[in-house]
Amino acid sequence: MTRSGLLRLAALLLPLVAACLLPACDTGSSGSDSGGTLLPGGGGGGGGGTPTDTDPPLDVTLLDAQATGVSGQVSLTWTPSASPDAASYRITWSPATGGPAQPVVVSPASATTTTIDGLADGTSYTITLVTVDTSGNVSSPGAQDTVVPGSSSVFVEAAPHGGVYPAAVQVVFNYAGTGTVHYTTDGSDPTLSSPLTWTTGSAPIAIGANTRLKYLLALASGPVSKPRSDIYEFPGGAGARFNKFSGMRVSRIGHTATRLKTAAAGQQDDVIVIGGIDLNSPTPSTPLAAESERFDADFEHFEAGPSLAVPRAHHADALLPGGLVLVSGGQTGGTVNWTAYNRLAPAAASGNAVVYNAATHAFGASSAMNQPRYYHAATALYDGRVLLTGGITGEQILPPTGINNESPSTSSLELPPGVLSGSGVKKGDLVEVVAGPYQVGLVTGFTSGDTSDTLSVDGFLFEVFDGDQIRVLRGIGSDTAELYSSAGAPAGATGGSMGQPRYGHTATLLDDGTVLVVGGANDQNTETIGDLLPELYAPTDDRFYSLGIFTGDAAKMKVNRFFHTATKLKDGKVLIVGGIEKGGAVFRSEGLSGTIHASADLYDPVTRTLRAVGSLSTPRFLHDATLLEDGRVLVTGGIIAITDGGGAVIGETAELYDPSTESFTSVLTNDFRGHNRSVTLSDGRALVMGGGSFTAAVASDLAEVFVPETNRFEATAHGVAGERTYGAAATVIPDGRILITGGQADTRAGATQLVAGPVLASAEVYTMSSIRSAKTAGDMSVARRFHTATRLVDPTATTAKASWHGRILVVGGENEDGAVAACDLFDPSTTLFTATAPLKTGRYDHTATALPDGRILVTGGGATGSPLASGEIYNPAGGTWADAANTMSKGRTQHRAVLIPAHASVPAALAGKVLIMGGNDIDDDSAELFDPSDNLFKPLPSGDVMGDGRRGFAAAVRTYSKGLARFTNASAVVDGFGSGWVDAGIAVQRRPAAGDLIRSDADGTIYVIQSVAGDPDGAGPADARITLSSNFLGASTVGFQAYTVIKPYVFVAGGEGGLVTTDLFVGSTGTFENAGDMGVSGADGRYALSMDVVADGRILVAGGYAATGNGRLFSPAAPPVYLGAFSGAIDFDANAGMIYHASARPPNGFVLVLRAHSAQVFFPD
Repeated sequence: MTRSGLLRLAALLLPLVAACLLPACDTGSSGSDSGGTLLPGGGGGGGGGTPTDTDPPLDVTLLDAQATGVSGQVSLTWTPSASPDAASYRITWSPATGGPAQPVVVSPASATTTTIDGLADGTSYTITLVTVDTSGNVSSPGAQDTVVPGSSSVFVEAAPHGGVYPAAVQVVFNYAGTGTVHYTTDGSDPTLSSPLTWTTGSAPIAIGANTRLKYLLALASGPVSKPRSDIYEFPGGAGARFNKFSGMRVSRIGHTATRLKTAAAGQQDDVIVIGGIDLNSPTPSTPLAAESERFDADFEHFEAGPSLAVPRAHHADALLPGGLVLVSGGQTGGTVNWTAYNRLAPAAASGNAVVYNAATHAFGASSAMNQPRYYHAATALYDGRVLLTGGITGEQILPPTGINNESPSTSSLELPPGVLSGSGVKKGDLVEVVAGPYQVGLVTGFTSGDTSDTLSVDGFLFEVFDGDQIRVLRGIGSDTAELYSSAGAPAGATGGSMGQPRYGHTATLLDDGTVLVVGGANDQNTETIGDLLPELYAPTDDRFYSLGIFTGDAAKMKVNRFFHTATKLKDGKVLIVGGIEKGGAVFRSEGLSGTIHASADLYDPVTRTLRAVGSLSTPRFLHDATLLEDGRVLVTGGIIAITDGGGAVIGETAELYDPSTESFTSVLTNDFRGHNRSVTLSDGRALVMGGGSFTAAVASDLAEVFVPETNRFEATAHGVAGERTYGAAATVIPDGRILITGGQADTRAGATQLVAGPVLASAEVYTMSSIRSAKTAGDMSVARRFHTATRLVDPTATTAKASWHGRILVVGGENEDGAVAACDLFDPSTTLFTATAPLKTGRYDHTATALPDGRILVTGGGATGSPLASGEIYNPAGGTWADAANTMSKGRTQHRAVLIPAHASVPAALAGKVLIMGGNDIDDDSAELFDPSDNLFKPLPSGDVMGDGRRGFAAAVRTYSKGLARFTNASAVVDGFGSGWVDAGIAVQRRPAAGDLIRSDADGTIYVIQSVAGDPDGAGPADARITLSSNFLGASTVGFQAYTVIKPYVFVAGGEGGLVTTDLFVGSTGTFENAGDMGVSGADGRYALSMDVVADGRILVAGGYAATGNGRLFSPAAPPVYLGAFSGAIDFDANAGMIYHASARPPNGFVLVLRAHSAQVFFPD
């Protein structure tokens, strides 16, 4: 018998089954149920004649058309019509550009999938599906989707790939065979009729403005590729500024995220994110988020959205036809008490509902709900209505009552006698001070006496006094339900309540139109949630039915659970995963006790039974689960453990459920998450957003995508993957990518309010060409922060470089166990770390400087007690460490060390030496040198000192230049650097062009000279030389332009105490000169800042105490005038304060400045 037959038979038998409540009862006995029936297709008792049926059946919903990868073929899947008399489906398709419609009939009504063959590859088709009932009536308007068939075996890609570029790019397409690329630049989908075409040998396509390039390849032999797209962005021309390239605009937990699948074309992959709790709120006592934001799928960034009139969290969302989203209920008030239980204080649940309109990007009013609720479920039905079930309704147990404390107290409240008697107050209820210093605590006990009642409270931060007022509240689960009509107003209460109160439950729409309600808790103080049977809601007769009436114990969950997930699989079954058993106050949020489950159940809608399947590797609740296009289920985040004090431990792993094996496998995500949200995009990836933990005061703004083909997570475009802002390191890899290592999780990510999370061993690689970041294939050998990461360079002249050339040496740092001696080598080709010899002395806040001979000098740092004065030298050829020949003149930490470039204007006593400055304490203005020729620390020949004592400052070396060097041939790349403007004073890392004049001084310095004004013979004065390392000699096709270069110097800025002063160390004189102030003393001073030389030679100082939210550009004056000019404050993006952060300048000339989960990219123009 077909599934449809089984369902209809069950509907006919339901009155008998319901009467005896046992599946083994005698169904032949008399009895009836005058109520409705459970399933579509059932009916009440009949009357006389048979009326004529003229009512059209209901449309199916969620029609999904996909190219199969087979030439000319597409597959269709849909949810069945909820009409009881549906008989078949009629499918038509026609080219989107117009043409006759071709029909096919699919029968019976229980069918949910079919394929269509014989279509033209590369042509966009509109597919329409209507329902036909037993009387021949046809639904209207039908369900529609568009699809472009194509072969997955045909591959084409754009070169260069999409990314962020400082100037226009010339794009070509790479593919095998003979064919034509059809492309668009206006965001529309390409077809074989698209007028813009490209073939091998055609001129490159010039792209110089923000563009989404979409393209497909049609081979001459017939096959056509699937459409592809690349994003090109050009931030230039808008002045010096920072852009935030990552993550949500607001960190959130308890929010909703809805993919706008029913919106207009071009918006169907956009995601609207609404509400939640912003633990990074500038007003942390009232953290409910009113802001919404919209994920623009074309450019993979979040745009500011409209604000809710009523901020809320723990609300519910439901997608309606036409790109509308119903936002219902939620918790709409209260404050956060971080020190006590890190929770939202209770507030009346909201009965407010609004509707988001994707077309207008605005919220519209809706009629109020029949009952306020949060932690409820909202389920969109096939007929356009939304079913709201359960949730918490706040209940006042004890109204505002004055206390009679003779002595102030934070734990014992004296109340009038008899107040508590019969009040129903229980241990675990919430106590809220409503008159007095606002705060929230928990009832831990109470007694009644003749003269007073006493209430014991845990969690108050402030004393309460005689006359202050308190009230007691409790969250109660609701058994009610209501229906919302997408036409506007709620349709009123449903015909019956659920069998028992529930919150934290799930309500899943099944293929037959019924709704499966699973799990939940019923009272915030309940010690056990009881034996909860799933229920089915039948829209046809507006009733809830216990599954137990069909299959008895076979319908029970294998364990009780709430805050679990329930995901409908492609075969119609429902996967129920994780959750927590037993109670705990939701108002305390995660102040829970109980068993966290790893188990999973599978519900079969045909047999109406649940059975256990494979378990998660990590138990979890308050997680999320998303159905992927390949049929697997991605389970992300969640709370994985509860501490003895009721705190939460949030998870960093995700897991994949494979329905073919009914088992889970683990994958590593880029963040710790709980209360997070995820959606599946049309390209098969899953977008995961936000999440965190109340008790850890963590809320994330990270958005990342899971790529099913690789089973790995990446940040969204422009994003960085990790939360490693605090004490991380950023290093440019030879190919232009940026390695980001370690650091401490800044779990608050606020401007200056850092909440220390774990020290990290993980790392990630940021790629400018794909404007994405992904975790490395392996972690470092130990967790570390305040370490160094330095690129190794083989200085030999041979083109056959040593195996260690281009690797990154990661040194020292600290973690929870103290100073770290361990060191690692990072291999960019494999993105793996391998351990190398450890330091002789573990240290952090040290310096690491690459010497001209390829060795790495490490100086000073912290360990235990006073700062270290020692130095160690790493030899990459042997992978060994050796002590410096002596020690520095004093211990130094948070100091700076830079290599003074060799230059004709620099005395031999300074050239190639390492300048080491400050760091012994905040008054240390000293400087000294390290000489690589004899491994000795030596006094500065001039004996000069900095203008101020400095620690925690920044320094950068550059050469003042009237111009720049530019290399014009991007095809000849040495050490991975492409073409573009570079600072002409630092070793250029290029081979010169054939025909350039190459000269060598007696001291071996090699330089290139081109004719400059006033020097027609090309001999050039000494200051016109551009110094090259000897290993870049030889034949090359790299074009080269040179301009005058004058005198290297070291720029020093800021320092502990919020210094605004700066110094210039002038290489030609070996002395420090005053370079001016960064701004107003106090307001513009900064330490723990970052500093980078931008492409045009100006110097960017960014972040740090106290000017944590902005940066400034320093424009040096021409020597001998050293007082340069500072720009005004250039603000970071919102919520982007940074201290002890990392930064790097990749070859494209921008500066990447890191913060938790995102990057501030600085554009200098």
